[in-house]
Amino acid sequence: MYKTYPSKILLAGEYTILMGSGALAIPFRSRGMSWKWAKDLKDKSLLDLLNYLKNENSLKDHFRLQMFEEELHAGWYLQSNIPQGYGLGSSGAVCAAVYDRYRSEEDKTPEEVHQIFKSMEAFFHGRSSGIDPMVSYYNSAVQITSDRLLILNDFQMSLPSKLNMVLLDSGIRRNTRELVGGFKAQLDSKEYEQTLKIIAETNQLLIKSLLEGNRELISESWMEISRMSIEAFSDMIPQNVLAFWKQGLLEESFYCKLCGAGGGGYFLVHCLDRAKMQDVCAKYQLTLIDLD
Repeated sequence: MYKTYPSKILLAGEYTILMGSGALAIPFRSRGMSWKWAKDLKDKSLLDLLNYLKNENSLKDHFRLQMFEEELHAGWYLQSNIPQGYGLGSSGAVCAAVYDRYRSEEDKTPEEVHQIFKSMEAFFHGRSSGIDPMVSYYNSAVQITSDRLLILNDFQMSLPSKLNMVLLDSGIRRNTRELVGGFKAQLDSKEYEQTLKIIAETNQLLIKSLLEGNRELISESWMEISRMSIEAFSDMIPQNVLAFWKQGLLEESFYCKLCGAGGGGYFLVHCLDRAKMQDVCAKYQLTLIDLD
């Protein structure tokens, strides 16, 4: 039985993490990937990653690349039930699994591992915070602040049930690289940058309230992020999800936020009135997924 590398849920920090702001993510252990072997199978995506590692001077010395190549040609691959393009960190889990199996060094600090993961995951997204593979590699909650990284082994993983937190399935796959590129282009606007600074400050409040278990402040800050996201991240919210999103704010019965890059895939919902949320969900023919 091989080790499983879990997916992740980004509780706070969507996009603002790329500006150096804080973020908090937890493992989502019902979705993950593990190494498997099958005769005559060659995983093209892993072969592409191998070629990237070979040609990236900042990375190649950290891996046993000959072993990686030989095992890929021998039929080793990653079996996964993490949906791609859905915001659960499928590429992060790939990075964690590859690094864990083929790293050439031991005893690296979490900060050093984080830098490796940022460079690795850039292969998939063009730019990466590195938080997704950190969550998967350490199988633990991870907090990133403006100047440090924390592995939160004692963080309570029962948060989703306590907060009535669910995933909303948009039914649409998205391309993270394109979304991140579009976000970076908008940073040329001073007005947009100022809006993001306000969102980043509210994210910090949400992180603080989550770590302290302050339910009232969690709801308040989540609602504010939900409201501001409609303006700041409108391109990342599909129309069917946007209608659902706005009704939750109007009725103050549930609050939506991005789950990763947005644009499709899953969205994260903090529910105050489950019956109302389910009625609205049925109205827009969307699907809810419990995190427990």
